[in-house]
Formats: sequence, C-alpha cells, structure tokens
Amino acid sequence: MSVGSQPPTRPDCTILTEPVTFLLMALGRRDQWSAAAQGRVFARGRKFWLAPRFPALFKAP
Repeated sequence: MSVGSQPPTRPDCTILTEPVTFLLMALGRRDQWSAAAQGRVFARGRKFWLAPRFPALFKAP
C-alpha cells in the first residue's frame, strides 16, 4: 500500500465488499474465504491476489 497526492491511473487491486462483511472481517469475526465463497467479497485488478492480505492490516480492539 502506498499513499500519494494523486490517485494511480490504474489501481493494482480493487476490493468490493459489503460494509457489514468488511467490518466483521476486520474485527476477526468472519472468515474472508467463506465471505468470498458466498459472493460477499470480490477482488479484481492487475494484482487481485493482494486482496487476501488486506484484512490482516487491521488490528481488532
């Protein structure tokens, strides 16, 4: 992940998810693989394989 003043012309990975599903995954209450199997999470882009690492960037309180 990088931060810049301008957005990239093409993002490496775009993650589409339902808000409640994202919250539950970020808190560690829901498994990302079952959410993906149910169609609640979808990743696309040039490097879509980066998506499974995304929930690990959050720390549950």
